[in-house]
Amino acid sequence: MVVKFIAVTIFTLIAALVSGCASTAPAPATRPNASTLGARTPVPFVDDTPYTGSAIDVSKVDAVPVPIFRVAPQYPAQFRRHRINGDAVVEFVVDIDGSTTELTARRATDLAFAKSAIQAISKWTFQPAQKDGRAVRCRLQVPIVFQIN
Repeated sequence: MVVKFIAVTIFTLIAALVSGCASTAPAPATRPNASTLGARTPVPFVDDTPYTGSAIDVSKVDAVPVPIFRVAPQYPAQFRRHRINGDAVVEFVVDIDGSTTELTARRATDLAFAKSAIQAISKWTFQPAQKDGRAVRCRLQVPIVFQIN
């Protein structure tokens, strides 16, 4: 009788393993992501085009541009709704009047993050960079991090 019970138990376990039902425990919970929530998955964006303008690199000026006024970027709605973080690196020129020009995204988690970062930085103003005691056009890059706390 004991041998028959062991044989039946072993047969039942083997059948369960073969059918993929060896455990009745629930599957572990996974963290929701863009695809499981129906959101658009972020698509990385990279622009490797070299700068060809006339502005001086920030590493070559005597005094770096100092921000006077900054606007926070708008979090892209499709990513905020699903709590998806991202970032963008924006290259731009601070002109001699302190305005930002020649804005371009160098890389971003998604183009939506890049567009939002560019839109915000376009409204920023600076005290211009100085070289030999004169205000000069200066090129710099700024990372913008989008993170939901």
